Amino acid sequence: MINLLIDTNIIVDYFSDNDFAKQAEQIIEVCSGEEITGFMNASSVTDVYYILRKKFKHEELIENLKILFEIIEIIDIDKTDIFLAMDSDIRDLEDALVSRCADKANTDYIITRNVKDFTNSNIKALEPSTFIAQINV
Repeated sequence: MINLLIDTNIIVDYFSDNDFAKQAEQIIEVCSGEEITGFMNASSVTDVYYILRKKFKHEELIENLKILFEIIEIIDIDKTDIFLAMDSDIRDLEDALVSRCADKANTDYIITRNVKDFTNSNIKALEPSTFIAQINV
């Protein structure tokens, strides 16, 4: 069993018509099976909503997120997680919180387009294409 923390940018790509959408779709698709579990942190939910609210009507976006959350698990964030993120070696608080949630959920990888942001993370960060190639999908 492989556990992935899926960064906000991958979730946004999944709902977008950009150059990265296909890779994001592949990541979500592999998480829908039994061998790979996808996670995202709770704070990413509001970030995704905020970013995509201009592209979708509220009702449509909420419905799409509900469908996604049947596949992707949400990691709760509490005060301890925030303090641990603040005290980490990752200088960007949002990235530090992603890394903290990856630790908390015992994930194997963080899937992101911003691998360099996680060089100080305890969990290895991979781009979607690298992970897909690694599992030979």
